[in-house]
Amino acid sequence: GSSGKAIFKGLSDGEIAVEVKKEGYSAVRRAIQFPQNPNVRLSLQRVYSVTGKIHLADQRPATKVIVKLVSKDGQQAWQARVEGSEYQIDGVPAGLYEIRAATADRLHALNSHHELRVLEDTEQDLILEEVDPDFGKPSGDPSNLGAPGGQGRVPRH
Repeated sequence: GSSGKAIFKGLSDGEIAVEVKKEGYSAVRRAIQFPQNPNVRLSLQRVYSVTGKIHLADQRPATKVIVKLVSKDGQQAWQARVEGSEYQIDGVPAGLYEIRAATADRLHALNSHHELRVLEDTEQDLILEEVDPDFGKPSGDPSNLGAPGGQGRVPRH
């Protein structure tokens, strides 16, 4: 890794906001009390991009798609920028994630539990399948369309 050091002179007493940014790394922000805490150590975390194309099962480009990357513990999530049938998610730390995608009309989605390991900039194309609108739907409940996040599942062929 790389390290650096900065020395500031003539600071006023009180709370000081410290922010460190470096391209390709997550930004770090911290507030310190000066002069009580004159030294601060910050660590930057390398981050990556996840990109790809989105198609339907019949190989037609999928449009109007919502793509999310969710950490395995569910504590962090990133929503992709989608242009046409291509998506990009920036600022992703190395780790194991679940990638979720569905068309805005919720008629097509990824199979559940689509895992993605990010250790570098990653390209992952997505193929969306038709959603079974009746799977997991309690009788008389027209609201559960079976899209990701609901109880429905993509039918297996």
